[in-house]
Amino acid sequence: DLDGVNLGFLDINQDGTLNELGIYSNLDVPFYSGFRTSLIPTSDNGFIYALGIGGPIIIKLDSNFEVDWVVNDDAPDTHYFWGGTELSNGDLILGLDMPDIPSNVLPMRRYSSTGELLFEFDIELNAGYSYPSSFLADDTYVYIAFNHMIISGFSRNYVVCYNAYTGEKIWELAQEENEEALGYADPIIYWTNEGGLNLLYSEIDELLSTSFDWAILNYSRIATLSIETGAIINDYLISDLESTTYLVDAVGTDDGGTVVLSGGRDVDTGEIWSPRVAKINSEFETEWIYNYLPPAPYNTPDGEEALYDVDVTIDDGIVAGGGCLGLLPGEEDAYQLPWVLKLDACGNEIVSDCSLSGVNENLSSTTINIYPNPASTRIFLKADEVIVGAVIFDLQGRKVLEETFSGSLEQTLFIDDLVSGLYVVHASTKNGQTLSRRILIK
Repeated sequence: DLDGVNLGFLDINQDGTLNELGIYSNLDVPFYSGFRTSLIPTSDNGFIYALGIGGPIIIKLDSNFEVDWVVNDDAPDTHYFWGGTELSNGDLILGLDMPDIPSNVLPMRRYSSTGELLFEFDIELNAGYSYPSSFLADDTYVYIAFNHMIISGFSRNYVVCYNAYTGEKIWELAQEENEEALGYADPIIYWTNEGGLNLLYSEIDELLSTSFDWAILNYSRIATLSIETGAIINDYLISDLESTTYLVDAVGTDDGGTVVLSGGRDVDTGEIWSPRVAKINSEFETEWIYNYLPPAPYNTPDGEEALYDVDVTIDDGIVAGGGCLGLLPGEEDAYQLPWVLKLDACGNEIVSDCSLSGVNENLSSTTINIYPNPASTRIFLKADEVIVGAVIFDLQGRKVLEETFSGSLEQTLFIDDLVSGLYVVHASTKNGQTLSRRILIK
């Protein structure tokens, strides 16, 4: 909100229609939503809004957009949260941007699931940084990718791993010098479908002049990292994904591939492809690229886009979000206008039959009840057709349980070995229908 007092959230249906618009005007704090890392999903199907200008603020909302709690710390205007994540026990790890501290120090805070500040600690790095660009966590460790970029002389990308419960730094990766490149930029870390850690980044080839005074023309690469040491195991140049101006986000898919959200530039015409969604296969080759230009007023000739996030949905589609400068009807000043793009697994705006995970969610009259939710030791499946199989995925797209049944209208999944968290259950029937539900396991 331009007055700095309202915060709004959109709940969008799978077909792109607006289901709900939530506006909060009674929190009496200023907001700024320019960072995609300010929204953190939680295991109870809610999310955390953690940013705040005018002092760090944390707002916990449940799955119905109801405010659970608010923490508004007393701090100067220049302090804010630049990102964070939820740990498996529900605690929150948040990074704090603070002035007048050494450039090689990452101030961190750990909060309980109810917003209580547990402890603060600093991570000391071997080099300075300009901004963190990616944030992951598993049961014990947190991983952050960041970049220290100087226009006159590019430096390296870095990834750091630390213990979320003690603040101890476990390892730090600084990418090696490459005399054939000006430098590296836009480091994005993401989980693979097998639980590994990948690093998506750009190898800078040359500088370009734009309306923003500078830009980079580069080639995109993916490196596989050792989770234990951070060492680069393999490093791949992505085919057909050159001319990237900036990388924004990446997510692993169930077929071993990657979906990448980026900006791009057409070298021949000088026009910017922005935004751009690309699907990379398990051999690190580009399967397809979708270049999207939002309709007026959601675009400008200069291509001044802001991209935020990309993800794979439970119906095997791809959803990307961002914003761009444009004019609202009757207005004179440009505003940042949001857009959401939904693609199928083949890169088409119209849903087709192809699939990233091999499990389709087909719309039909079939009814499958999956309960209880939350669950602890077992999940019951009940349908009006014979159930022949079920698969459970975690939110990183990793298959954690699969069962095949002889055929009955009621089945049981035993989940004693699964850790607490949010999962997606796919249940399939004899006639080929597959339906999906999100389940919280405690």
